[in-house]
Amino acid sequence: MMKKKLIKLTALLAALVLMAQLFALSAFALKAAFLGDVNLDGALDPGDARLALRIAIGLEGASTAQKKLSDVDSDKEITPADARLILRAAVGLEAAFRIQFVFTDAELNDGPEKPTPTQPTPSQPYPQVPDDSKPEQGGTQTPQTGTVPKPVASTQSGTFTFVSYGWGDGVGMPQYGAVSLAKSGYSCEQILKHYFTGVKIVTNTDYPETTDYLGEYCNTDELIARMVYMEMYGIVDDNPSVAVEALKAQAVCLFTLLKYHSFSTANRYEIGVASGKSYSSLPEILKNAVRSVRGQYLTLENSANNAPIQALYGAISAGRTASAKDVWGEDYPYLQSVSSPLTTDSPSFSNTFYFSKEQMRDIIKSYDSSIVLQDDPSQWIKIVSHSASIDADRGYVTKIQVGNKVLDGYFGFCDGMMRSYFWSTRYFNSSTCFCVMYTP
Repeated sequence: MMKKKLIKLTALLAALVLMAQLFALSAFALKAAFLGDVNLDGALDPGDARLALRIAIGLEGASTAQKKLSDVDSDKEITPADARLILRAAVGLEAAFRIQFVFTDAELNDGPEKPTPTQPTPSQPYPQVPDDSKPEQGGTQTPQTGTVPKPVASTQSGTFTFVSYGWGDGVGMPQYGAVSLAKSGYSCEQILKHYFTGVKIVTNTDYPETTDYLGEYCNTDELIARMVYMEMYGIVDDNPSVAVEALKAQAVCLFTLLKYHSFSTANRYEIGVASGKSYSSLPEILKNAVRSVRGQYLTLENSANNAPIQALYGAISAGRTASAKDVWGEDYPYLQSVSSPLTTDSPSFSNTFYFSKEQMRDIIKSYDSSIVLQDDPSQWIKIVSHSASIDADRGYVTKIQVGNKVLDGYFGFCDGMMRSYFWSTRYFNSSTCFCVMYTP
């Protein structure tokens, strides 16, 4: 009899617990998401793969929801293999995942505080544009670009040598280039009009006081300052007074992007990374620079409704910026290739990578097993076309032949083949400005 009472009591307690859980669920908003959508923005794209990789190698914290969405191979662990599968699905090389989860607010937000990436800091001052290229009133002259040493192939037999230039995809305003122009006397407006073709600056003071940034509502003006600090201040903090105009240009780009995304983003890489520092602790010179361009954003000169452009920016260009058409295959009138000062003293300007022929074969076959490779490895990889941003032999690669197939330089080769294999921008630069040599 006592045993039956205990069973009934246990069943009653279980029912009460279930009711409590159901009541708790009703108190929270539920969110549905498909497997692989790690950043929970409703789309499967390379940003999900990048975040999954950062979680896998410990550079990013993760909520319960993000852990479930990252484990696409269902092995109860989050590894670079999961990130690779997500990327392949995002670019259409694998079928998209159709498993859907429903999460509570608690599952969405119970992760540890996420570390914030840091911007590389130069080991020495940036080279200034020569004095004779300093702009007159109106900034009509073009900055000089200098020269880049010729690449050197490995002396090791059976080795592929890749030498890449610049950091990032090269589209839009390069931050190091903006700093060089500011040091040479360019104003904020001159910098922006140099890098974004056919634009004007307009002012919008009637914008939301707060921005939904990664699910948290932040003061918009303070958020921009925190992003400028994170995105650019690290490369000018040795002498910020000479680069104030570049800080302003960065602030205008960020406000333009916030406006373009309707002051709401669930993906920090769409707009910019914000520093974890409090606004009050930021340098006054930076806060003053941001305040001086408050509400200013970029639109096309002939825009009927002053719609904001995608004011994209990157780190380091390679002699010229890259046009959106050359990199992504889609033309934007304001994202054209323009000259930019070479910042060859930056430790990230030029990077060299070596791969044995056996490793190169594995990289290629891992990307697409149907690619046919010749017996002679020197014929495996040939650059078909490039932008000649540095010289006649080097520029942003638009088409590259790998075996019997021709790939796009960015989506096919750099992001699709190389970075999906290594999962590190430090191991193979995301820049499509590169040359390749083979040592027989």
